Amino acid sequence: MKKTLYTGVVFLFYLIVPAGNICMAAVGVQVTPNSWNAGTGGAGDYATWTTQTPIGGGNFTVKNIGDSPATVKIRTTDTKHWLLSATPGLDLFALQWGKTTQQGTQPQWNSIAKIENIIIDQLASNVEQKFDLRFQSPTDISNKTLTETQFSTITVKVEPSVVVPTNYVFLRKWGTQGSGAGQFQYPMGIVIDTSGNLYVADQTNHRIQKFSLDGTFITQWGGSWVFNYPRGVAVDASGNVYVADTEQNRIQKFNSNGTFITMWGTFGTGDGQFNKPSNIAIDASGNVYVTDTESNRVQVFNSNGTFITKWGSLGAGDGQFNYPY
Repeated sequence: MKKTLYTGVVFLFYLIVPAGNICMAAVGVQVTPNSWNAGTGGAGDYATWTTQTPIGGGNFTVKNIGDSPATVKIRTTDTKHWLLSATPGLDLFALQWGKTTQQGTQPQWNSIAKIENIIIDQLASNVEQKFDLRFQSPTDISNKTLTETQFSTITVKVEPSVVVPTNYVFLRKWGTQGSGAGQFQYPMGIVIDTSGNLYVADQTNHRIQKFSLDGTFITQWGGSWVFNYPRGVAVDASGNVYVADTEQNRIQKFNSNGTFITMWGTFGTGDGQFNKPSNIAIDASGNVYVTDTESNRVQVFNSNGTFITKWGSLGAGDGQFNYPY
């Protein structure tokens, strides 16, 4: 489900995939084996053979036990004195792959154009497929005698394929600009609990509003004496509601009716301190993840607010952030 908020209105849409299902993808994959040494053999003259299978048989099986498509990839790491290429050439071995369609049938071999994370197939849900690998030896080589074992490591990995929604189905909207029940002033965060209740961080009205999924107002809590521009809201498996109280640099926790439970955080850059926390997420274990926006980091806490870990700094590199919301 996609939730889009504007100044005073809540819109609800469903993403519809071609089969007409709500877009919720999960991937589970079994790969046997998932990596092995692919050697050309020991020392000696290898000019007499044209193809060779990797050590261990050169075949592997992938079974997609998830409910969405998966992408099968191969990654190889070259070592020692020889290289892989799309086609065999001077001192170059070609890595080729094939897909066995039925037992006893040789696969149609496909040369691989590059050796880093090669996509070899798309695997549908609940499908099992056997693949084969082999090396094609060089057409000519400058030194036909190996003085030591040559090898490469081949690793198979599988990633979820992207499910692209084909259309959006409008369901309903509610709200106008204002401060009454069911009205909004720059709503930001939104979350749905396991009972189907919807919570909105009504930022400029300094409150949380709770609705049923058809937009019926249930309750509200807050005010400028409780919140100061709350942006993020999240719900745990027990129905407790966590609010990123952004301008007061703290996280507040309530039950599903708005009764206060606990809070943590002060202004600062230390562990458990914040500089405008904006969003919250909760994992299956109940740990609370907070985007500490102006400190350019993510902090993790347990459900009672005890600090666990943090990561991030200002920048564009891996693991760095620029004002994460």
